Amino acid sequence: MGHHPSMTGGNVHVFGLNATTGAKLWQFAPEVPVWNLAPLFPGDNSTVFMDFAGNVYKLSLETGKQIWKTLALNDQGSFSDGGAILGSSLVYTCSNIGEGHGSEGTRGAVRAYGLSDGKMAWEQMLPSPCNSYPAVGMLAGASDLSVVVTPGAFIGSLSIHGSVMAFDAITGKRQWQYQCPVWHGVMARNDYPTMAQCIPAHWSAPVITADGKVLAVRIDGLLYQLHDSLQGQRESLDPAAPKDLNFETTPGVQAETLDLERSSLHGAFAFAPNTMAVNTCDSLFVFRY
Repeated sequence: MGHHPSMTGGNVHVFGLNATTGAKLWQFAPEVPVWNLAPLFPGDNSTVFMDFAGNVYKLSLETGKQIWKTLALNDQGSFSDGGAILGSSLVYTCSNIGEGHGSEGTRGAVRAYGLSDGKMAWEQMLPSPCNSYPAVGMLAGASDLSVVVTPGAFIGSLSIHGSVMAFDAITGKRQWQYQCPVWHGVMARNDYPTMAQCIPAHWSAPVITADGKVLAVRIDGLLYQLHDSLQGQRESLDPAAPKDLNFETTPGVQAETLDLERSSLHGAFAFAPNTMAVNTCDSLFVFRY
């Protein structure tokens, strides 16, 4: 178990194992413990992952030798439940800044790093913590990739803001934003101490569907489906994300919701031909289309 000054918990070593025999091939000690480790495999005989302070690593898959490491220099006292995702030539991270631990009133960041060398390509500071994973895909009506994040604080405050934001995957410029209703409740919906508690992050990891819509489940127990009805039909926004918690939704961004009555952990979605499955903390929903 990790004993970092900013947070107790997590894991202080990452191991590579032989998939056939289970024998240990290597072990690696990151600068800061990893939390809910979700390693990525770019297909070049390497693995990429993020620790809980937003530091990113690329290692040889066979030997565990460090290929590159990029630190979030000003954020070593931070904590996030989030992680990283791959794009075409970049890796994107969702983490928190300064000494922030994901609570209401602190801020997060989404960042892009070169997959080959780990150099930062761009970053956006967010008005709320980044406690989940980015999604990368092509939004409806777009011809290039976007990165979608779901800023939102952990539970523990009486009022908690949550939002969804889209950025150009190459330049990092803001494309649109959606402001959710403020959640009023110290706990996630229907996550009571008398029940088998789930204690989710604010959002599940978002996904971008084949038809370019964004899906995510929130602590209010709702499944959100978002799309930009004015894609390519309005003037460009200021490229920077808003700083104010109470920002306005971009005109044309529309949301539909389905009440699942409970929130989800990060890996909420799975897809098969004509089928989507969504799990919450206590239920499984299957949709055919």
